[in-house]
Amino acid sequence: MRIGVIQNPRSHRNRHGVRPVSDGDVEVVAPPTPEALDAALAGFAARGLDVLVIDGGDGTVRDVLSHALTAFGNRMPPVAVMPHGKTNALARDLGLPLNRPLDQAIAALRTGAAQRKQRPVLQVIRPGLPGPALNGFILGIGAFVRATRLARRTHRFGLFDGVAVGASLSAFVAGTLLGTKGSAAAAGEEIALGTDAAAPAVRRRFLILASTLERMPLRMRPFGTLRSGLKLIDVDAPPRRVIRALPLLLSGREAPWLEPSGYRRMQSREVRLTGVDAFVLDGEILHAGGEMILREGPMIDFVTP
Repeated sequence: MRIGVIQNPRSHRNRHGVRPVSDGDVEVVAPPTPEALDAALAGFAARGLDVLVIDGGDGTVRDVLSHALTAFGNRMPPVAVMPHGKTNALARDLGLPLNRPLDQAIAALRTGAAQRKQRPVLQVIRPGLPGPALNGFILGIGAFVRATRLARRTHRFGLFDGVAVGASLSAFVAGTLLGTKGSAAAAGEEIALGTDAAAPAVRRRFLILASTLERMPLRMRPFGTLRSGLKLIDVDAPPRRVIRALPLLLSGREAPWLEPSGYRRMQSREVRLTGVDAFVLDGEILHAGGEMILREGPMIDFVTP
């Protein structure tokens, strides 16, 4: 079995050093730049791989998959994730244990003691900016950008994984959702959103959240009924009836007044957005360039040793 490992030594759980891999048939690279990542993946593709291992957090997975789908084309190998980041939302959706040594995971891959799960990537295309499509799993716009900045403060206080998500969510709800209607956060952003089933509609939007994961951190279910594919929740600004709406949104329950009050859940293969300044993709705040296309991208075959 040919195994290639892309390792991020700067990921949270790797920063104190990474253990060497004792299996001499495993090729481990830690590319320091996007250009080096391209070269490493091109080498893997030329030699052929049975499994691509990504050792890092959600951001590392995003960066590697954004380059790997170009490098491998229609010969994309199965992917194994070593969840060594801060929040590891993808790993939690796949049911992966945290802090597992790389050697143990590789041994499980070699013995066939691994399960397979598939997830499509959330593909982000920015027509106004150069570069390839980004491939991630959780995207947020508007208030989610502010919540991400808050989450970085919780990381500085030593809170990680689901605890960090919960602390950020609690402070975000108290400080933003329950703020005055005249606050900058509640005012939202004027964004046009269209889907493959509906023409673009311009609204002042407080929050847009999209994902191709099936299970979100802390068992939250903002998209409603558990299902695969590209899912969204779209919240008008300023948010209305928040105290009543929030428990329903987090638990996945429905109510006939949610959509008329500006809380829309939807599923679409493609979403077109204009008027977006910044967005978050798997924990990183990125520039949108004003126009974005979100797509349900290629299916990734994950092996879970």
